[in-house]
Amino acid sequence: MLGATACTECSAGTFSAEVGANSSQACAPCPAGRFSASSGAAACGECPRNAYAPDSGLTQCLACSCDDAIACTRDACDAVSGACAAPSVPACQPIEVAFAGTVSLVDPLLYSTAPVGAPVEGRFSYDPEAPDATPLDPSLGDYPNAVTGFEVSIGVGPAISATSPGGSVHVENGVLGWDIVDFEASAADGLDGPPFDALPDGVRESYRLRLADTGDSALASDALPATRPDFARFAIRSASLEIHSPSAAGNVYVDAYGVVAAPEPHAALASTTAIAGLLALARRRSGRA
Repeated sequence: MLGATACTECSAGTFSAEVGANSSQACAPCPAGRFSASSGAAACGECPRNAYAPDSGLTQCLACSCDDAIACTRDACDAVSGACAAPSVPACQPIEVAFAGTVSLVDPLLYSTAPVGAPVEGRFSYDPEAPDATPLDPSLGDYPNAVTGFEVSIGVGPAISATSPGGSVHVENGVLGWDIVDFEASAADGLDGPPFDALPDGVRESYRLRLADTGDSALASDALPATRPDFARFAIRSASLEIHSPSAAGNVYVDAYGVVAAPEPHAALASTTAIAGLLALARRRSGRA
C-alpha cells in the first residue's frame, strides 16, 4: 500500500500479477476453476485431475464424484461444475489383472505335475482402448494384441509355467444367452516355458482365462471392460492350459483346468468347479469338430 514500509501480500484465494501495486484493489479473486492455497500468489493454479472449484476466491479445490478407477478412459471432471467429462483420453494405462485358484480338471499325463487341488496363479495386463477387429458385429468383440505380460503357473514342484509378451481378448455379449470374456495367449503370441518331460515334442497351444455367465447380464456390450473385470459377476471363472503335441498317433491334446478368483486368491466356489471344466471342455471340443 502507498506509504507502507513493507509489502503486503495478496491473501490466499486471490492473486496479483501487477509489480509495484500500491493498493489492495490490485488483488483479484481466483476465478472459478482455479485456486490459490497461499498468500502472495502471482497467478492461480489449476485444479488437479478429478477436482473442481465452483466459486471464485477459493483456497483449495473440491473432490469430484467421478470414479477415479475409470480415470483411464475418462477425462478429469469439469473444473467449474465438477461434472464428469466424456471419455476422450487417447492413450490409456493398461489394466492389471491377477488371478489364483486350484486345479479342478487335468489330463492324466499332467497329473503328477498338476493334480486336482494344485494351485493356479497368473497375471497379465490389457489395454481397454484396443480396437475391435469385428466392429460391425454388436455381439462379438475381438481384440488381438490387447494383452501384455501374460504369466501363469500351475501345480507344485516342477510347476507348469509359461509366459507370453502378448495375447488377445475375445468378448461374447449375449451369444446363445452367454456373456463370455476370454483372455488368451498362444504360441503365436510368443507363449513359452520349460519343456515337458511327459511330452518331449510338445508345443504349447494356448493358455486362457475365461469369465462366463448366463442371463446376458454380466456384460453391457462386446467392448473390453473399462476397469478390472469384476469376477463376482461371472458364475464361471476358469483357467485352462492346452498343449498340442503332433505324434505318430496323431494330434494329442493335454489340458489342465482351474477355477480361479481375483484379484486376491481365495477359495473357489465348489459349485462352479465341475461346471467350469465341462463348459471349457465342451467349447474346446466343438471348436475342433
